[in-house]
Amino acid sequence: MRPVGSYMTVVLTGCSTYIYIGVELRATLSDLMIYVGSVPTEHLDTFDAKLHESLRRIVKEGVDLNRMKMVLDRDERQVFFRFMALFQHF
Repeated sequence: MRPVGSYMTVVLTGCSTYIYIGVELRATLSDLMIYVGSVPTEHLDTFDAKLHESLRRIVKEGVDLNRMKMVLDRDERQVFFRFMALFQHF
């Protein structure tokens, strides 16, 4: 799980079920898109402040690159095994 997603879904206990952060780069413009799923209504008024706080914390503390590598390796293995399972049927 990514740092923002981990903070918002685990640390804040149910602020959302997922967070997707993406970027679109163009020659003259860059768009940062943030999609958040299933935010309970009681968190809607404060969610933006909590998201900003989370991003500031990550900038200040940095990203644990060892953990990031572990997560990416795990995701790569999961994709590989799903791919292999798909082709076992042929």
